[in-house]
Amino acid sequence: MAADLGGFKRTLVYATEGPAEQLIADVEEIRKFDRESENRLRVWKFLTAGSVLAIGLGIFLMISRAFGEERSFQAFLGCVTLGGVGLITGIVLWVRGSRFDLANRRYELFAALVEMLRRDMPKDATISVALDLSPPTEKRKKSGEGKAGKWDVVHYQDSWLKLRGRFADGTTFQVAMIDKTQLRSRWKRSASGKNKRKTKTKAATVAVVKLSPKSKRYPDLSRVAGQIWKLVRIPSWCRVKGATASAEELTLVTTTAALWSVRGADAATKFDGFELVGSMFFSLYQALHVSKSSAA
Repeated sequence: MAADLGGFKRTLVYATEGPAEQLIADVEEIRKFDRESENRLRVWKFLTAGSVLAIGLGIFLMISRAFGEERSFQAFLGCVTLGGVGLITGIVLWVRGSRFDLANRRYELFAALVEMLRRDMPKDATISVALDLSPPTEKRKKSGEGKAGKWDVVHYQDSWLKLRGRFADGTTFQVAMIDKTQLRSRWKRSASGKNKRKTKTKAATVAVVKLSPKSKRYPDLSRVAGQIWKLVRIPSWCRVKGATASAEELTLVTTTAALWSVRGADAATKFDGFELVGSMFFSLYQALHVSKSSAA
């Protein structure tokens, strides 16, 4: 792995610049790391469940006095002690390890985009990437607090992917993926009269694609400012948040609350994030072509 894998294991942030082949090889290392993390989590879950059973067995032996009162009490102490140590160890390791259970869709989207972008790039071209695979609700990603009706809301903004490179025609591209998460909570009185804390999570993904072509090929992109919205074609489960054209740059911003995945790695998904970003590139290139045609 060309990037610092040791650093990645600590921070879960992959940042480098290199050719597509290097980035694709690095993604395979990230997949391997994720599989190992998932296997460890299964061990901690098994240890936790086994410990609960051991405690339950000790209680049963004590109540039933299956081996006589004294020996059953000794068995109870042994099972509860062993189960208690295992339970605490399992829970601690489970909680710590859950941070390293990576969101597959993030690195799979990154891999799919690199494969797509490399087709229209020079062979010696490089791609700059910053891929953040840490949990979206880490403290450093907190962006504010507030109210939404009766709900107390904690807001998180997670800019987890940034890509930058240049196509063979000289056009510079930028891609950004941002997850916005709301952790909502409020007190609610149950039918029995007890107050309970109710929680829920709301999340949305914002995708941003920018194209900056050579001015000689496209002398004034702003001429399509009034048409760019009509040229956008994206999946029906997303909506356009912004579409702008300045003299030197086209920008398209979309948002979706759908729980998307990447069909290349998850054939069952109804919402393909790669399809979304691919359609955004296609829409902006349509705008480029219209700009060039209107300049003729």
